[in-house]
Amino acid sequence: RERGETRIYGSGLISSSGDAAHALGTECERRPFSLDAVVAQDFAIDRLQDVLFVVDGFDALFSAVELAASRFGLE
Repeated sequence: RERGETRIYGSGLISSSGDAAHALGTECERRPFSLDAVVAQDFAIDRLQDVLFVVDGFDALFSAVELAASRFGLE
């Protein structure tokens, strides 16, 4: 989110107008970002995702990346 509005970020979302429209449309479920939920979420690379996660800014995303690196021994 940025200034209270949902924005899109991600290589697939940015490169495809269909993905972007789907992400901001009514058929896509948007859930609050949680590292554990993201890691556990099933996905297929050959279709639009049914569930996307909304993070409250890049600072929260970068913190989650650091946490993931620590948890999975990728430091």
